[in-house]
Amino acid sequence: VEFVLLKGGPLLQSYQRIAPCSVLSEPLADSALSALLRLHDKGHRRAIANTTVSGKVVAEIKRAGMQLVTLVHELPGIIQDYGLLAEAKAIMEESDFVVFPAPLVRDRFLALTGASEERCGIRPQGLYRTEITADPSARARVRDELRLPAEARIVLNVGYADRRKGFDLFVRAAEMLSLRRPDIYFVWIGAVAPDMTDWVPAADPQLA
Repeated sequence: VEFVLLKGGPLLQSYQRIAPCSVLSEPLADSALSALLRLHDKGHRRAIANTTVSGKVVAEIKRAGMQLVTLVHELPGIIQDYGLLAEAKAIMEESDFVVFPAPLVRDRFLALTGASEERCGIRPQGLYRTEITADPSARARVRDELRLPAEARIVLNVGYADRRKGFDLFVRAAEMLSLRRPDIYFVWIGAVAPDMTDWVPAADPQLA
């Protein structure tokens, strides 16, 4: 396994600890094709492209002679806000298979791109690490760390807190549900995007 990243970032060293990484440069298409042809020469024949942004290089993945599965998470509003319509259409044209987390995401994506649902699949996302569910003491440790009651029920999300990750919807849901269920606590782990700071509860910014 090797990673090809559109650009670097704070998690680059974490990627490098797992597998070799190639960080692309401008012009992106030339850099991507060069990196992918090198991987093909090493014997790589399959690629997984993650998120609609990766549509910038899906044509190069296919030109390098690889089978391509693309994972799409975004709804049309985010795709349009980020100017990724061309990338979305490229994904549907170039991918051998496209995986969506839910039928709603698939249907909205297909309506936006005008593509058919041939070569599309649904794989719901969720927890893939089982430590906290398999170890009852982990639940108690988490509640203690967050200073929550022992009977607290936690709704957790992990990721960069922007509209693409649904941070605004997460906060709205927390506001609505907390009025009816005081035993439920919403916890977001991740940095908050600058344009989302208005959604951070002012009462406890450290926890938020």
